[in-house]
Amino acid sequence: MATYSIKDLETLSGIKAHTIRIWEQRYNLIEPKRTPTNIRFYTDEDLKYVLNIAFLNKNGLRISQIAKMERGEIATKVDNISQDSFEDTNQLQALTMAMMELNLLHFESLLQASIQQYGFEGCILRLIMPFLEKLNLLWLTGSVSNVHEQFVHNIIRRKVLAAVDNLEIIATKTPQRTCLLYLMEGEDLEILTLMVEYFLKARNIMPIYLGMRIGLEDLNIAYAAHQPDFIFTSIAEHRAKFSIANYVQTLSDTFSNSMILLTGYQAINMQPAEGLDNVLVLEDFYEIVDFLDNLQEKRKK
Repeated sequence: MATYSIKDLETLSGIKAHTIRIWEQRYNLIEPKRTPTNIRFYTDEDLKYVLNIAFLNKNGLRISQIAKMERGEIATKVDNISQDSFEDTNQLQALTMAMMELNLLHFESLLQASIQQYGFEGCILRLIMPFLEKLNLLWLTGSVSNVHEQFVHNIIRRKVLAAVDNLEIIATKTPQRTCLLYLMEGEDLEILTLMVEYFLKARNIMPIYLGMRIGLEDLNIAYAAHQPDFIFTSIAEHRAKFSIANYVQTLSDTFSNSMILLTGYQAINMQPAEGLDNVLVLEDFYEIVDFLDNLQEKRKK
């Protein structure tokens, strides 16, 4: 059984620790457990309960009203609001609750509702990316475990793969541009790479995703076969004894006829050498999408 501090509850729910204590004292909404050394802690059930209370409070119910409701009634009310409301913050909070409960059906139904409302691209930009950013912060603060992260990633990965397969490349008279996508050894941001694959294909740029743990020798083989217009990769993980700048310089020199598109923490923070005219560092997913949209606009003109 996982346990949480009041700071964890604050991080996950967005409700200040001081406010949670007021709820405890004034309304008897939740009662912390204590260790043998008298340290307060909360259980999974406590966390889910606080998330539900925070959700209803944000959606207009006063704490005094919520305090009079049974827990089952609260859960039903939350489910009804999250299914009916397409406000982004509501959906984000509902996804967080579904993740903490490892509730597959609820998590998938929330994604599907967003896709139906905004389309797949809209769902990525308005819900999935903000949620993944929140998940990353929760992971860094230790508020979620590996099982929660893997649970979420596997669901989203399946959704994106299915969406990529459903897209068709439109045949045009203009020679079709191509983009190689890959992740080198130690990089695991596959979901982001798959979402880039989707956006490329949706803009009629042929994505060729080579997979993970791709070395320069492998990349050379693929490059010779396709002579792509773009090469995309993410460099996010820290590597001792590994020079990011030297690696990027090698990419630039070896594939000088292609535009190298980079993202990820390490790429953003490297000190690039002079004259890397065919290297473009994109700071986040939204900047990647802007770049692709600008390419599409230029091609139309």
